[in-house]
Amino acid sequence: IAKSHSNDAICITDLRPDTCEIKEWVIKPMRRQSKAKTDNVLGIKHSDLVEYTFMNGETHRGYVTALYPEQNALNFQSPTKHCKKVNARKCKVLWKYSKIYWLDDVS
Repeated sequence: IAKSHSNDAICITDLRPDTCEIKEWVIKPMRRQSKAKTDNVLGIKHSDLVEYTFMNGETHRGYVTALYPEQNALNFQSPTKHCKKVNARKCKVLWKYSKIYWLDDVS
């Protein structure tokens, strides 16, 4: 049995499922009080989950950390890279922020 949080939970509870390959999730609590000076850029707000594809074909997905309304740009933090001042028009909103993240474990 592979070492993971969900497989440990199955072993502890003495369940007998057909398979032990259960989808892993990353739970990320976020700060409730925002220090942001800007409310939104093109409908995208702080902490929303966005996806952006760079010109070289790399696609990154992460949560918005900064907004630049005068440039229609934003920063977001992905697990692999901190993407800075990307075009907000080319960002795809995947999920609107609601106090906690439930994301697929990409590692």
